Amino acid sequence: MEHNNILSSIFRCALFTSLISMAVLLASCAKDTAQSDAVHHEHAMHKIWPDAQGRQLYGMAHKMSPDVMAELREREIFPAYMTDEQIVRAMHGMHNYTWYVSDAELRGKQGILILAHGFGDHGDLTLRESMQPVGDQQPTVFAFGMSMTMSSHIQLALDNLRAAGAQEIVVIPAASSRYSTLMRQWEYIFGLREKAEYATVPRIVTQADIKFTRPMEDHPLVAEMLIDHAAEISQDPAHEEIIIVAHGPVDEGDNKTQLKTMDSLAKHLRAEGYAGVYPVTLQDDAPQEIRAENVRKMRTLVDEINNRGNVVLVITNLLGTRTVQNAIRRDLRGQEYRYNFKGLVQHEKFIEWVNTSVREAP
Repeated sequence: MEHNNILSSIFRCALFTSLISMAVLLASCAKDTAQSDAVHHEHAMHKIWPDAQGRQLYGMAHKMSPDVMAELREREIFPAYMTDEQIVRAMHGMHNYTWYVSDAELRGKQGILILAHGFGDHGDLTLRESMQPVGDQQPTVFAFGMSMTMSSHIQLALDNLRAAGAQEIVVIPAASSRYSTLMRQWEYIFGLREKAEYATVPRIVTQADIKFTRPMEDHPLVAEMLIDHAAEISQDPAHEEIIIVAHGPVDEGDNKTQLKTMDSLAKHLRAEGYAGVYPVTLQDDAPQEIRAENVRKMRTLVDEINNRGNVVLVITNLLGTRTVQNAIRRDLRGQEYRYNFKGLVQHEKFIEWVNTSVREAP
């Protein structure tokens, strides 16, 4: 435990006192160790140290022990036909890391931790850059990743905020629905539910007061973002029908619940005078046959709208900017439609949603 605390303190000093020589850094860290939060995770020093972009733990390998593998198989996270080696390779592409937003010298009693699934390097960078105005005002950090087999990135993000003076930390899950395996894993890590959804990873330990907020779901600001994105490609609403495409959860019960939430968003768009608005989920991480059936239904809907003589407008409630959007292009190849591929993080009201979440934190 003492060794882990020293490592955590070394990172803090590296982040906030980068102009200090290494000798002074180590001495300072040793003095601060007794006052640091408890850390239950082992980090390799080259991963704790920020990379050229400021990311920490980026590329850190998942610890795929036999117990972890057994848990993932028991909970059917991966298809049964996948070998252990194939699962390890799949996990290798799932980065879990910490990315600090604020200036190293900024301090504040309230900090913001944004949890995000991760949207690839470009999408993550876009999201981080969109949060710079928030990070300029108060200590702000991201924890990217699905947290399947680790929670080190979340613990480290909390430690960063504590080092910046945060006594209260608002945790904002940047997700489209609370009904998903990822949300339940995050809730487990923060002690909000008893059972892990993926592997049983260490829960967070911090002296800060944690305020865990709601995901985006059908918040009025989300509706406004979707209205704006539709308007950008609209020419004649009375003869246009909108398909709102979502990533979608794996579990069918979760999927039905998210579709109901999306229909709440669709009502706002219908009020804008469009001929029709339809929520669709891809269930992008579900077994191939489930996703393929969702794509088939979506393509059928596009054909039906075209046959009515109306124009198809495709928008999404995705936060990210590329990965799933590009998949949707492939899914609808050869069909007639207009597409606004923007993610919600690209809308100026995304920051407003974050600020609102902070103000309304329980």
